Amino acid sequence: MEPDKTEWRYISVRRLISYIERSIEVGTQWAVFEPNDEQLWTQVRYCVGNFLERIWREGALFGANPEQAFYVKCDEENNTPETMTLGRLYIDVGVCPVRPAEFVVFRISQWNALQADNVS
Repeated sequence: MEPDKTEWRYISVRRLISYIERSIEVGTQWAVFEPNDEQLWTQVRYCVGNFLERIWREGALFGANPEQAFYVKCDEENNTPETMTLGRLYIDVGVCPVRPAEFVVFRISQWNALQADNVS
C-alpha cells in the first residue's frame, strides 16, 4: 500500500478495505477444494456479491444500487488456463467507499499451496 495514493488517504477507507479483503479471503477458503471451473466462478461471485451487498445496505459503500457500489469479477478472463494450472483462483473486486466516494480495486486470490509447490 503506497501512502501517496489518494484512495488510501482516509483511515476509514483503509479499515473498510482491510475488513472487506480479509472477510473475502476467509469466506472463500472453501474454494481451494473445488474444481476451478465456471461453476466455481459463479458460486464465488454469488458469495462475494452477497457479502458486498450487505456492506452496501449497511451504508459503507456509495451508490444508488449494488451495481454502482461494487463489482466482483471471477471468470475465464482473470482465471486463465495458466492460473488454473498453478492451482490459483483470482477474484477481482472493486468497491466504492462512501468517503471519498472513489472506486478502490483490489485482487483476492486463493490457491492450493501443495499444488503450487509442485509446479516448476
